[in-house]
Amino acid sequence: METYIYSNDFELSNKLKSHIKDKAFKTFYRFENLISKLEIRISDENGPKGGEDKSCVVCVKIVSLPDIIVKDIESDAYAAISRSIARAKRTLARRLKQSQSFNKERLQFETTDLIYPDTN
Repeated sequence: METYIYSNDFELSNKLKSHIKDKAFKTFYRFENLISKLEIRISDENGPKGGEDKSCVVCVKIVSLPDIIVKDIESDAYAAISRSIARAKRTLARRLKQSQSFNKERLQFETTDLIYPDTN
């Protein structure tokens, strides 16, 4: 799993970078064989004005499913990162579960056609 961290108009300290890397690894380690690329973008929406303006966008590129893109805006960068990574993980788990149930239904349908052929 390739992990990329970008920042727009926002200074990334070494502490923040290591926090992002640790959080991403701990969250996505069990999915690492499915994820081809993980991009995390941090930005300061309002600049020096203050307020809820720290934005974190997490993009998870999966081998066989559409990309997952989650954005969160908070006043604290750490909160925005944690929340967006957690939401991306929940979305990934949900999509994987849906794709597995879809494949099971499809397999049962095809098997039923083979066992009971149409005799028209």
